[in-house]
Amino acid sequence: MFAHFKIPMESQTYKKLKNQSIEYLNRLPGKQHTKLMRYYLTGTEIYGILNIVQYEEVSAINTVITSKDEILKTCREIVAENGLAAVNMRDVAKKCDIALGSLYYYFPSKDDLILDTIMSVWQSIFHMDQQCRLDVSFPDSVEWVYKSIRNSADQYPNFFTTHSLGFATEGKNKAKSTMEGYLKHIRAGLAKALNSDPAVRKNAFSKMFPEKDFIDFVLNSIIDLLLRQKKDCNVLLEMIRRTIY
Repeated sequence: MFAHFKIPMESQTYKKLKNQSIEYLNRLPGKQHTKLMRYYLTGTEIYGILNIVQYEEVSAINTVITSKDEILKTCREIVAENGLAAVNMRDVAKKCDIALGSLYYYFPSKDDLILDTIMSVWQSIFHMDQQCRLDVSFPDSVEWVYKSIRNSADQYPNFFTTHSLGFATEGKNKAKSTMEGYLKHIRAGLAKALNSDPAVRKNAFSKMFPEKDFIDFVLNSIIDLLLRQKKDCNVLLEMIRRTIY
């Protein structure tokens, strides 16, 4: 049984209790969770948050997903199995065993869910535990970067496309800055690898052919080859060899 008390819905106390309530409700079994969610988020009163603690014993074997990171992990699994088009609010909520209303708490709209899913997959693809190797030639470093990204992208068939890249870099400042962060990290690694290669000609670069622009060209070529799903970057590697050695 729940004791209850009235709290004005426009008050900060109500808003705070509502957010805390959702966190607790996510830990309850599905049917009970849906019923309680209806009580909590409608009407002009909110039930005492502490009373929900009484139900914790029934969720001892509960496997309900409660964190945003775990929801995005499920979304990545959906993308890996069925592609980005398969990600929708209802199916994600079902796979996570949470109420649809709970999913909207983390992602106010489908666009928010899709955008965060894309960024999560990009993070998985571009995340490289190791820095570019500095004990090999620059072309070898470029090949390592290409293969590392490609191997990660292979986990998500048909995801590495112009559409997903464009979705992640247009219209959303957060998404754009995140993507730029990944590329900046890779660009910095390539620059270090280039400067560590003793075989590069001393006069390879000039005011008309600056090193920075060369690095940008190499990185853009890597992305282009990946978007076109090329198995290797051999042509790019040969262009590099003929240009700077």
